[in-house]
This record gives sequence, structure tokens and C-alpha cells, in this order.
Amino acid sequence: MQLSRILLLLSSSLAAAEVLLSVPIQINGNAMNLEFSRGQTYERAALSFMESHNLLGDGIESASSQTVLAQLASVLRERDVPKQIIVNVPVTIENTEATLTLFQDEAVEDAVLRFLQNVPLTEDDKVQAHPQLLEILRAKVAEATAPREPLFTLELTFDDQPVAVQHFDGADPFVEARAFAASLGITNEGVLENVVPAVAAAIQKRIDDLRVPNKELVSVPLTVNDQTVMLVHFEGSTPTQSAMTFLQQNGITDAATINAYLPTLVELIDNQVALRAQEATQETSPPRREPMVSFPLSVNGVDQVCEYFEGDSPDVTSQLFLEAHGMTNDPNYAAYVEKISNLIRQRANDVLAAKAAATPREPLFTLPLLLANQNFDLAYFAEDDPAAVATQFCNAQINALAVGLDHKITNADLEQCKVYLFQTITKILDQSATEQVVETAPTQAEAPTHALLFTLDIDLGDGKSVALPFHQGDDAVLVATQFCERNGIDADNVQLLVDEIGNQLATL
Repeated sequence: MQLSRILLLLSSSLAAAEVLLSVPIQINGNAMNLEFSRGQTYERAALSFMESHNLLGDGIESASSQTVLAQLASVLRERDVPKQIIVNVPVTIENTEATLTLFQDEAVEDAVLRFLQNVPLTEDDKVQAHPQLLEILRAKVAEATAPREPLFTLELTFDDQPVAVQHFDGADPFVEARAFAASLGITNEGVLENVVPAVAAAIQKRIDDLRVPNKELVSVPLTVNDQTVMLVHFEGSTPTQSAMTFLQQNGITDAATINAYLPTLVELIDNQVALRAQEATQETSPPRREPMVSFPLSVNGVDQVCEYFEGDSPDVTSQLFLEAHGMTNDPNYAAYVEKISNLIRQRANDVLAAKAAATPREPLFTLPLLLANQNFDLAYFAEDDPAAVATQFCNAQINALAVGLDHKITNADLEQCKVYLFQTITKILDQSATEQVVETAPTQAEAPTHALLFTLDIDLGDGKSVALPFHQGDDAVLVATQFCERNGIDADNVQLLVDEIGNQLATL
């Protein structure tokens, strides 16, 4: 029942449509109006007229009825003023292409109703298609009538007054120039003959100025009349066009001469373009990976090369090798995978070890030292431990330090040497980390000349403790501050350390 009501509404809407054309037709001596309404086709209007005046006596399919129908539709078609099409929307119905057309001054609803009258659909299908077609047509109308932004605006002067002319993308400069002249009220043909071409030329010049020049693809030096000239081929041109342009620019216009040179120039351009394309492909193609390990393996009595590339999985490489040589179903497949993988790992480790042995270690920095009036160079490497380096150096140089000090080295002297070197190394490392410096210029380090008074054992928590040495003449605040900075301790603890140093000094 609801579908019938909708169909009735559609029919009544069509019946009440606006009459666009009325043509008097003589029937039995009486003038009857053949009316063409909005939303109708010529054939539909003619059929409605024949039904209303009982002109279908032999049936609509009869030859006589079809002749009358064609004549009436032709009358309407000849009398009707052609309408400007606003939107054409291609629609596929039952595998048949049709066009939904909206004319000037026609309502969207009328265009859809007119379209549905002439499509091979059942009434139920038409009811379902009606809202969809309305939505599609409205969207197309909105898209077609949306205001466009001008590509540019030219500032001109007319009758000593500044005027502006706009150019839209894809528009004809001459048409825009005529519209511009009309907007200024220019109707005199003599004035139009001067204004329109000048404005169109100005628009075209700006278009040419904005146009991005074509990319040069090939440039070949040639000799013409003992002069070196360039044969240039641009993107967007054919080799023949570029060759013809070259000949014309160099004054070669004779047909026979052109026919003689043209094939050679075209072939030259084709060869150069192909060469450039080959070079570009070689530049963009990734370089071939070189195998890290390559060794022969016997497969069914034939030596096959197994290649392993750095970063790949040895197990996957082994599996791919066996699969490539048809050994996936071999009963010893798993054993072969393990054996080849181990062989790859062994060969890869040998290569890495050889590289490491061939590459000399570079120290992170070299620290020149003056200890006990003697000069030493201490090399520190990135993977070294500061405490271990300090301990190893002081233990190794104990005899040399004894000669320089003219007395026997005590445990306190040895401890002082280790603490000093540890602090110096960690200070340089902290500065390097802060300043993001890979290499720090070595500085001449002078050993302390004051005796070690005491060493505080500072508990940092989690079972970790760090020694804080204090020498004669040291500044308690400076020592405490440097200790906190070096070990990442909050600055609020500086005063606590200063107090502890003071308590220790009081006991001496």
C-alpha cells in the first residue's frame, strides 16, 4: 500500500507539471492542444495526446499508431526551443547505458521523473531508484555550480582607470577578453577590435609566464656551417618534433635537405634517450650484495656454491640452499641444515676475527701525565673500565714512580695514584658525554703534590659504595660538589659530605 501511495504521488507530480509548449492540432475539424510538459519526452507527450483523444484505435503497436506518434513527436521537437544542458550524468540500468540530463531552468525532481519514465524498470524499482538518482543529480549540480577560484587576476588600465580581469584554469583567453569587455559596457565594434585582442594577448602572456618549462631530456652538440649548436630534446616532445625544431632554428627549411637529415637526427635522439634511461636505471638500481662467506658444497656429486650474506640467518640460508637444489625431501634434511649452518657460522666468525685483527684499535683519548716528575702517556679505549685502567697503570709504573720520588712507594702513594687517575679519566668521560665530543684533546695533567689525608667510604645504596679521597689543601665544598656530579648524586647532599669531611678533619 505504501508503494502505491508513492507511485500515486509521482504520477500526480508529473500530471501537474508545468506546460512548456502547446501546439494546436486539427482532429475531425476541431483544434486540440498538443501539450509538452516539464519532465516529459516528446514521445511521451505525443502518446498522452493520442490516448486523450482516442487515436489508438488499432493499438499502440500498430503501424498507423506508430506513424502518428512519430509525426506528433516531430512537431514538438521542431517547435521546442533547444534547452541548454546543465548536467549530464551517465547511468547504467539493466546493463544499458542511459544519461540523466538536467536542462536550464529545470528542477532536479522533474529531471529525475522524466528520466524514470523512459527507463526499463518496474514501478517498484523506479520508486527505489528515485531517491538515489535525486541524490546523485543534486551532488553533480552542486559540483558543477560551485564557484571557481581564478588562476590569476591581471591588473590593467582602461580609460586611465585601473581594472581587473580574471583568468580561470582551462578557459579561452579570447572568450574571457570578450566577457571582460562586456562587463565594462563596451559595445562599439571598433573599440572591441582593439581591446579584446590586447586583453587576450595579456592573459596568454601571463599563462605562458606561469607555465613550467619542459624538462630537458637530451642535449647533443652538433656542427652546422662550422658552428657548434645544440640539438635539444624536451620532455613532452617527440623526437621528430625536436629534430624539426632544430632544423628550422638553424635555417634549414628546404624539403629535400630536411628529408635527408631528419631520419639521422631522430635516430640520434632515440639513441640518446635510451642511453639516458639505461644510466638512470643503473643509478637507481640497488648495488648487488657481496657475500660474506662463499664455499662449495657437494650435492649429488656436483659442487654447488653456498653463499652467505652478512645479517642473514645461517639457518634460513642453509634451508634455501637445500631447497634450491631439490633436497627438501631428503631424509637427512634436518642434519644437513644443522651441518651447513654450523659451517656458515664458523666461516663468518673467521671473517669477523680477521677483520678485527686487521683493524688497529684507536684510543678514545690519550692522557699525557706528569707523575713524580716523569712524563707518561696513558691510552684509554672506548671499551675500557676507568678503575681497571688506573689500577693497571699504577701497578705497572710503581718502580718508575719510586725512582722519581726518591723514596719507597707506600700503599698510600699507590692508592693516591689510582684515585687520581680514576678521577681524571671519569672527568674527561663526563665532559665528552656532555659535549658530545668523540675525541677530547689531551690535557697536561699534574699529579697532586699534597699528601692523601683520608678516604671516606660513601654508601650509594643497593650495596654500592664509592671512595671519596681528600688531600691536604683540598677545598671541602669543591671536593664534595665534584663527587656528587661525578656519581649522579643530588646537590642537596653536598653539605652532608662537607660536614662529614669536617668531622674527619677534626679527628686528625
